Amino acid sequence: MNDHFQDDLGTTLADYTFEIMQIDEQWSVREPRGYTWWGHELAQRVWAEPIRSWQGANVVRVHAETDFLRDVDFAAKSLGMSAAINSFATLSSIVLYGEQRQAKLHCEANLHAGNEEWLKRLFALAVAIQAAQAHHMAGGLAEPFGGKPDVSAPPSGGRPEPDEMLNITNFFRAIASDDDVISLGASDFESLLVQLTPLFSATEVEGLQLTATIDAQDQRSPSNLRGLFRKEESTSASLLVSAAQPHSIYGDGVLLVLGLPNKFPEEEDAAEFAASLNLIETSESEAHFLGSWTQQKGSVSFVSFLPAISLPPNEKSRVALIVNMVVSTALRARWLSELLKSPPGSH
Repeated sequence: MNDHFQDDLGTTLADYTFEIMQIDEQWSVREPRGYTWWGHELAQRVWAEPIRSWQGANVVRVHAETDFLRDVDFAAKSLGMSAAINSFATLSSIVLYGEQRQAKLHCEANLHAGNEEWLKRLFALAVAIQAAQAHHMAGGLAEPFGGKPDVSAPPSGGRPEPDEMLNITNFFRAIASDDDVISLGASDFESLLVQLTPLFSATEVEGLQLTATIDAQDQRSPSNLRGLFRKEESTSASLLVSAAQPHSIYGDGVLLVLGLPNKFPEEEDAAEFAASLNLIETSESEAHFLGSWTQQKGSVSFVSFLPAISLPPNEKSRVALIVNMVVSTALRARWLSELLKSPPGSH
């Protein structure tokens, strides 16, 4: 255990990401419960909140956030653009901070003793991908967002060359060999069907794709959407787990989608709603914020993509990780239900 961090699960995870990403002390600043480092010109901060008690367990929220753009023009164009990019999210979201006129990439995990084993490697992967994405996208997206890259430098001075870990392939090689990377098959989805059918309605598998329904009236589900929409509207959200199509950048893996019922009449309103949810999730949610809210044609959804390298080679462990992420995604619906029932201005 590194002496820079207090000994609890959250700071242990922060320390784990520091070590597995092979971060140099020269380009980093240690903090009491985390650190900030510069892979090149953009700062990334990883930190753990204080431990809290939740449902009888000690839980700590661990965040990773990378500076992206500043002086952003928060017009409808920026909202729509962030939603479009977030529709291809892996494990982080572009979050718009309106008062600061900043856009940052953010992810977080709710860590406890029961999930540390499978979550720590996934979170480390999220941290690495986030840093790489921010550096890759900032230059090209600054002008369309009406801003500029949010560059800075460590106290030791500007970093002249990018860290080799910003080439995400190098990080992949550091955590796993090619033999460890397994693509999902039919047996994985058969196991998922067995484990998820008791939790959700209308659970079906077709090929490498599972669909299910979160019904407001179904008490089996780990989330409850009652009160989320008007009685005359649909009260069912949809779940999708798919390995049918590779990610455009990261190849094989698992796509998770929580689709909210009903559509916004205007896509601008849907994009604004998605952006608001992403901002709120940076400070409150029972679910792991490993993905992003987005909108397509007025429909709002939460998307997450687990690259194949994040999945354990052992089928039982692999299926268990996916089930845990599906349940976390469903818990997000319950959180949203409570959020929308709270008084205006309380968030």
